[in-house]
Amino acid sequence: MKLSSFKFTLLVKNHHRDRKVVRYDGLPKQVNGDAYCQYMRYQREFKEYFEEHKSESLFYGPKYTEYIPFDFDGNVGSRELVKRTVYEFVEGLLNKYDIPQHSIRIYYSGSKGFHVLIPSKLFRLRPRYSLERNLKILAESLVVGYAVAKFLDGSIYNTNSLIRLTNSINLNSNLYKIPIQLCELGNLTISQIKKIAKSPRNDDWSIPL
Repeated sequence: MKLSSFKFTLLVKNHHRDRKVVRYDGLPKQVNGDAYCQYMRYQREFKEYFEEHKSESLFYGPKYTEYIPFDFDGNVGSRELVKRTVYEFVEGLLNKYDIPQHSIRIYYSGSKGFHVLIPSKLFRLRPRYSLERNLKILAESLVVGYAVAKFLDGSIYNTNSLIRLTNSINLNSNLYKIPIQLCELGNLTISQIKKIAKSPRNDDWSIPL
């Protein structure tokens, strides 16, 4: 299966009332309101299935992702600890695998924690029918030995899981999911990061795949 054939994903807006299949490279850079997408990419059969059934829940087909997603969440009293342990985790990966710093993408989620995206190419992932199972095993193995492991939300590796769209607003906190740099993760406080997250933010430092 050619990776170039995996062009489509699901975009969800307005409290899940607005759901549609879009091209992955056509996901909006910013939306006015709450928005999510699937981090998986699908072939045209996914689009055709959704258009016929108006739902993706029973679709079964191959899928692919450019990034291995991590969702690290903590309660109000542990946000600084989550931030510090995410920093240690990313630093550890960069040193262990000797990869460019800006190839790993980091986001403040706008609420309880942080999202980290690691390029799938590092682990030679290929399209599979139940790719989320492989992602969960891989993600859990990568956090072993790091303090951040206890903050990993494993529900993101369920079938058809959604992840908040970058530069969409969390209506509970009124903060945006924004990209942040590793140095900011290490040096800024949660309060300082939240101040930045009051408005959308462009990522002009990450290395394109």
